[in-house]
Amino acid sequence: RLNSSHLVISYAVFCLKKNRPISIIAFSFLVYTFFLMIRRPPRSTLFPYTTLFRSDKALEIYRTILANDANETLAAYKSGIIQIESGDLDKAEKTADDLLSRFPKRADGHRLKGLVSYQRKNYAEALNYLQSSIKIAPTLEAYHFLGLCYYKRGELESALSQFRKILDNAP
Repeated sequence: RLNSSHLVISYAVFCLKKNRPISIIAFSFLVYTFFLMIRRPPRSTLFPYTTLFRSDKALEIYRTILANDANETLAAYKSGIIQIESGDLDKAEKTADDLLSRFPKRADGHRLKGLVSYQRKNYAEALNYLQSSIKIAPTLEAYHFLGLCYYKRGELESALSQFRKILDNAP
């Protein structure tokens, strides 16, 4: 059964074989589709709660982890992501600021602050934080949002470059 994902993938393969440029929207959708196809849940027991929209349970678990180990940046970062997804950008920004002040050399705080800035449509600030995050520890998520920031600013070549980095670095 064909769907839009098949069409975009077919279009991309055709363009690559014929050495033709791919539109930025088609390329972005291709990257998104690619990761939906290969995404496997991490070996964490926390993952099912967020994917099954049990963010309340996930936040409870992350709070327990943080209560036992205040240096656990991943739990704080994931809490911030849930706060962004629930629309509470002020709490997410507070979480990001806390991570940045306590762990300035770790990427999680920079990436979370970049995501908050992106959601607030402050793309210049988001670019700075996401670039800082990538310098510390590159992630596919950071490249993705960096590409989206460039796209929103109208810098299509830079956006395409970031999306290509995702494909180059994908497992």
